[in-house]
Amino acid sequence: MSSQQHNNRLKQAPELGVNYELFEISELDRATDEATAVKIIFGPPLATATLSQRRIECVPLIIVGYDQRPIIRKLRQQRATVATALRPIAVVGISENDTSPALQQLADVVLTSRAQRDLLQTMRNQLLKISGAVRQLSPAHDDPALLLLQYLYTRAGDGEVVPRVDASARFAYRYPLAERLLSTSTAETLDVLQDLAEHELLAGKVIDRLFLCPTCSSYRVPVKELCPECQTPNVGTQDSIHHFRCGFVGPESEFISSGHPVCPKCNTELRHIGVEYNRPGRIIACQECGHWASEPNLRAWCVDCNAYYAPEQLSVVRISRFGITKSGARAAQTGRWNPYQAQLIPPNADAAAHPDNTGEYERARGIARSLVDAASTNQWPMKVYRVEITTPMDDALSSRLQNDQIRATEHHIKSHLGGKTLVTQLNRENFLAFAVNDRRKGTLSPSALEKKINAQSELHVRIAALAPSAAAELLSHRA
Repeated sequence: MSSQQHNNRLKQAPELGVNYELFEISELDRATDEATAVKIIFGPPLATATLSQRRIECVPLIIVGYDQRPIIRKLRQQRATVATALRPIAVVGISENDTSPALQQLADVVLTSRAQRDLLQTMRNQLLKISGAVRQLSPAHDDPALLLLQYLYTRAGDGEVVPRVDASARFAYRYPLAERLLSTSTAETLDVLQDLAEHELLAGKVIDRLFLCPTCSSYRVPVKELCPECQTPNVGTQDSIHHFRCGFVGPESEFISSGHPVCPKCNTELRHIGVEYNRPGRIIACQECGHWASEPNLRAWCVDCNAYYAPEQLSVVRISRFGITKSGARAAQTGRWNPYQAQLIPPNADAAAHPDNTGEYERARGIARSLVDAASTNQWPMKVYRVEITTPMDDALSSRLQNDQIRATEHHIKSHLGGKTLVTQLNRENFLAFAVNDRRKGTLSPSALEKKINAQSELHVRIAALAPSAAAELLSHRA
């Protein structure tokens, strides 16, 4: 079918106009036919000047083009920007052989070239449905984890965070969509996803279980068979022979003499298998030192840091796919983590609650911002916890008593995380805690810390992991 015939079929019944943005990647005018087909179904796109007057996350974006590379760059930029992270996005014109997993995850709809009218209409309905769902929310631009929940919720509530195999990734997997929405590395993204699953906001389903180097967390740790005596990998396997009369067991090569098996211990010629001897199994024989053993010395070799470990020393990571739960959907709808949490209060509104300490908290926020910047620049092993008080504040209690309870909660946080901990209060119900991650001892998981604090404090808290980059953004919004 020619491009003219294709467009004529589309024009049989023009659709009502839709407010959308068209981003066309032209390559020698090849994309013109696809763009024309989109305009027939969707109507003329919004002008650039008009876009600035609308809620950009509610305006569908349609990318038309053939080259996958610039399309994926555009998708990554959209998903990594908080203002457009929830935006409904479609791609039209890709070759059937170019629909990569990353493209499929970052775009809501992907249509190949010369898409028929019914497919374009279905795409139109999908984008409008997502746009309507986004319009009902107050996007959590200051909280990437909550923004991720909102993304999944607006995709008809059945969106999933799916890992993609990537040999260049440290864990052999990546989470393209979640990494963009959270603006974090793969390891940090997995921490956040697992923490959301621990709090039953996401439901995880394990799809793989990997063994990692305990030092650098690389998945490239092949297991080698080494000689137990000289540790060389130059070993082979042989059948073993067991001489019944003297009880000697050894590799077959030690028994063979002039083509006939002769016991090297008692020099008896062995004639009848099953009567004089048998072959109990295969054994390891070293080609370097001649040592033989029933089992080799198994060692996992890290390709990246060139270190050897016993298999039981390897770390384990579970790779899962994650879907939103009912609790996660409620958090996405309300834009809050729990029904008792008040709207975030600007820092200067805390003066009445902390008349003597406003300057102290402002200084703490400034120190925290500097700490995050330094940790990111120098790649310090820092862990960030977001602590939210979920106990409703009792109006009958005096402000002083409530402040004392909050201070006591801060003290418990510091005592459990150790001396190298900074706690800064964002507002009356929200803290950020920054702890140096001791790679030998590790740090408490959010759920473990949450249990310890709630066992001691009069105020009930919820604690979640937060990527340093997300903490920096949160601090900048509250500064």
